[in-house]
Amino acid sequence: GEHRRSYETVLPLATDLGLTVDTSCKRNKVHCVAKAVNDYDGPGNILISWRHRKMRELVQALGYDDAPEYPDDRFDLIWTIPFPYDNITDIRSEDCPVLDIPEELTVEL
Repeated sequence: GEHRRSYETVLPLATDLGLTVDTSCKRNKVHCVAKAVNDYDGPGNILISWRHRKMRELVQALGYDDAPEYPDDRFDLIWTIPFPYDNITDIRSEDCPVLDIPEELTVEL
């Protein structure tokens, strides 16, 4: 369905932690996600896996007006946005070989 890639991204972690993945917001409905985040009153952090082309809009919906554009050619960046969600305090990659860091092309003759 429309959440398949995002769902499959977080499912292994959610399974390991015994958590349920919330897929209640439709694909491009960033205000739905922002509302779910702002309404959350449970313990711990919130992990959002979303379309990278919508990340800036989502962060703006949370209240950070000066959010950067998420790079079109990156799928590995993690933005840390602590409560009250008005600033990105960290942007990093897990730097997974082959997945996040392209290997140089080698040709054997």
